[in-house]
Amino acid sequence: LDQQGDVPPGMILVRPQEAFCVKTTIYSFGSNRTTRLVKKCFVNMCKADLIEPAFENGGKGYWSIPHVVSAGRPDQDKDGNVCTTFEALFNPETIEKCVQYPQFQEMCVNVALETIQKHHKNSGDTVSKDWKLLKNLKCKGEKPGYQLIPDKNAKENKDLRKETSVQKQIREMKEKHT
Repeated sequence: LDQQGDVPPGMILVRPQEAFCVKTTIYSFGSNRTTRLVKKCFVNMCKADLIEPAFENGGKGYWSIPHVVSAGRPDQDKDGNVCTTFEALFNPETIEKCVQYPQFQEMCVNVALETIQKHHKNSGDTVSKDWKLLKNLKCKGEKPGYQLIPDKNAKENKDLRKETSVQKQIREMKEKHT
């Protein structure tokens, strides 16, 4: 995308580094709305330098934890069953705190799961808050995929950003017809 000039304005393409992986469950209902379906869900907790570090907000144990969660991608578990995998991107300092402090890790995983739940709010799916740290697996899949994240400097860099190839085609078509 980046080489082709197709990164949308206001976004940056990053390749996060894997840190650790957790497993949970997504509950949904079948098309008849009576059959409850259970599907495994994996969340690759990843490091990305361009995400702001977590910080204590107000000094009373309230934390602001900047993060980005990818759309889910279809995957298979070790038994070949269909599952869904997400990447949750955090600043490396935040991930380091997760490794050092189990309570902080729990807080960050729960924040990622809440974001995944928000993505599923219209589907009726429910993401379980019961999760398990996979000690022998840093990343579900080979490596985390490239992710688009908001460019915090997008407003300042608005005039410096290259137009995407699609934007160029639209501009050229408009110029041609005016």
